[in-house]
Amino acid sequence: DLFDFASVDNSKILSLIEGRMGLVVVLNEECVRPKGNDSSFVYKSKSIHRDSPCLIDEKLNHPWEFGVNHYAGPVKYDARKFVESNSGKISLTLLECAAKSNNSLIESWFKAIVSKKMAATTNARMKSRRGWLVSQTTSSKFQSQLSSMLKHIETTKTRYVRCIKPNKLHTPGITDHWVTLVQLLSAGLLQAISISRETYPNYLTYKEVLYRFRCLLPEGFDTSSDLKSQLNDFLSQLLHGVERDAGGSLITPF
Repeated sequence: DLFDFASVDNSKILSLIEGRMGLVVVLNEECVRPKGNDSSFVYKSKSIHRDSPCLIDEKLNHPWEFGVNHYAGPVKYDARKFVESNSGKISLTLLECAAKSNNSLIESWFKAIVSKKMAATTNARMKSRRGWLVSQTTSSKFQSQLSSMLKHIETTKTRYVRCIKPNKLHTPGITDHWVTLVQLLSAGLLQAISISRETYPNYLTYKEVLYRFRCLLPEGFDTSSDLKSQLNDFLSQLLHGVERDAGGSLITPF
């Protein structure tokens, strides 16, 4: 049986990690603080999120240890070198040394890096230095790259390609259904399809919905409100009774 992913709610974990005062924000702040350290990061995180059911604070933990109740289960973290790793600082002297390499490719790459770093440092003096330092942390760069990637993905159409061996003999024209089914289950393809269906991957604009289904509009339907409100009322009436309960939340089919 496939797991009902609609019942999974990761909002509290996401809030703990990426929220307004989440672990990432606290870690970034600790990186720009003059005497920031790993134990202070853990202490502040536990103080801010002491009421969160997702943060694990055991009495026998070391000052640099904490846990998170992830969807897959509890995970204990050793925060030593978290601040150092997240700072992502590379000595300018080391970069300048690499820029003097006899290898023309390495030389050109590192010269570009040094120039970019010096330009960024100059701009930082003119702007908020604290804000600039936060933007240079490893987690901030990752979030920025992830956001950019998601924006790019939203402009594309997702396609799944998965190769399945029809039989163990590598012979054409023969399909072993059991071998094929095991591969589908092990590869997570059925779960991927289930998740894709839960997240409604195919969207129609309000105008498209109205054009396609206007023949079903009941007589006397109120069209004075905005298009979104009209369609919400129309689809709620049309699909009444097909909602389903998932983890205490009522999920509509639109």
